[in-house]
Amino acid sequence: MDLDLARAAKGLRSAKNVLIISHIDADGITAGSIAKLTCERLGVDHRVVFQTKISEETIRMINGASEDYVWICDLGSGYLSEFTRSNLIITDHHVPDPKWRKKQTVLDSFISIDHLNPHNYGFDGSIEVSGAGMTYLLSKKVDPRNKDLAYLGVIGAIGDFQDSTNSKLVSINRMILQDAVEARDVIAENDLRLFGRETRPIVQFFQYSNDPRLEGLSDNPNGCMDMLDFLNIPIKNNGAWRKWNDLSP
Repeated sequence: MDLDLARAAKGLRSAKNVLIISHIDADGITAGSIAKLTCERLGVDHRVVFQTKISEETIRMINGASEDYVWICDLGSGYLSEFTRSNLIITDHHVPDPKWRKKQTVLDSFISIDHLNPHNYGFDGSIEVSGAGMTYLLSKKVDPRNKDLAYLGVIGAIGDFQDSTNSKLVSINRMILQDAVEARDVIAENDLRLFGRETRPIVQFFQYSNDPRLEGLSDNPNGCMDMLDFLNIPIKNNGAWRKWNDLSP
């Protein structure tokens, strides 16, 4: 992986202009942001296009792009056999196209594609690193100072629920998290993994919990009220509903 990242980074540093194509979800938006900032810091002309998926129109745009390089983030691995251009970089985490190389001729071997995907290196792209994470690894290889973009890789991984299986980030994601902590952009600590810490009133925060379900509280607003009342925790402050993040440690 390190050698492949280094080769792709060398190509980006030599590029005159880059077309960045990225997915529209949280992982794709953060991946696209990392790619854009990387090009910006290199002083390379670039444009960013967000796509819901790789369509026939997208494939034509990629193959016919006038840019020196095309960088696809959080997309592309499933369509490798459809790309016919050189100077193509893919930082993705989805399962690669099984037809890749099978329908190509000897001449097609000259096509230069840097396919940076965890599945190529024995990692699980569903929990060990996201598209934003792979994009960050390349950005960091382009310039170690891009370590300050690690927090975007963390957001991308969490946006793709890669912390759900183990209730924490693991493997490559954990390394990226450590970079973000060292850059003082993220604080990692043990806490409740419930949705709505900043948005839901405390009662609903517990009432609608399902990951994990809380015995006596999940789907039981009266039980939630009884617990908070027993603990003398006010559910309002000056008439406004209090949220989890309003509570003291």
